[in-house]
Amino acid sequence: MRPLTIEEKSKSQASRKLANKLLLKADKSLGYKSIKGSPIILSLDGNTIVLDYDLLRKLYRTLKNRHVNMKIEWDGLAPVLRIYHHTGIWSKDAGTIELQQFPSYKMELLADLPSIELNTD
Repeated sequence: MRPLTIEEKSKSQASRKLANKLLLKADKSLGYKSIKGSPIILSLDGNTIVLDYDLLRKLYRTLKNRHVNMKIEWDGLAPVLRIYHHTGIWSKDAGTIELQQFPSYKMELLADLPSIELNTD
């Protein structure tokens, strides 16, 4: 998994800063939290999801000696990135990790995000 280019990183950070300014102006009783990391649009097999790329890369590096498969699946109304991992074919050491898309109130504020295409090979 490649790091973000300087242009992608700057677009993501600018969008995040603008969204966080607007979130600070929102009503405090709503309990909105600020956006952290580098938000991006991730494309995988024709499906897209908006999530934190820094978190995804950090998670992917922790699984470096494992077999990893990623899929974007719909769970209810929002897409979910599911990461299936295991150490070997017959191993019982396996698991699933789910990364949720940003909430709708955050996605409405994020604009001009970089798009990253992941290959399934």
